[in-house]
Amino acid sequence: MRIGTRTDLGRKWSPRGVRPTGRQKIGYQYLYLYVTVKPLTGEMFACFLPRLDKECFNLFVEQRSKELSEKTLMIVDGAGRHSLSENRQQLELSKLPPYSPESNPVERLFQELRRRLKFSVFETLDEAENYVSQALQEFFKNAEQVKSLTLYPYIKYAQSNLN
Repeated sequence: MRIGTRTDLGRKWSPRGVRPTGRQKIGYQYLYLYVTVKPLTGEMFACFLPRLDKECFNLFVEQRSKELSEKTLMIVDGAGRHSLSENRQQLELSKLPPYSPESNPVERLFQELRRRLKFSVFETLDEAENYVSQALQEFFKNAEQVKSLTLYPYIKYAQSNLN
């Protein structure tokens, strides 16, 4: 998920005939939030990195792999940057079908984060990172909320039929 100093605009309620107003800033500084989610438990792992490319993805996977004790399946979309530069024994990547972001559980979490960012104004990337970090803390503390956002029916079905 891209985060930056450019204000994300959205819809606002206002009386009929009144144009809604909101603070905004045009900015061109960005950083990226990488997140993994375990929908069955609500467990999350997150990391801010400067770019959205293969090098940063591999750095993220390396950090995530350090906390894994057993072989884990990571579901990713089909972007070219989502590939491993070296073989990782404890991590297996599986790609979603093309053009199916609605099948990716982490996208629902990103949607909720974007909703919270609407009309937020950040002067620096540090301010944006701190704001998103605080929003993420709510999810880290509330696994049930993460599960309610990411535990899609197809995941429940797969879990019940694989065990």
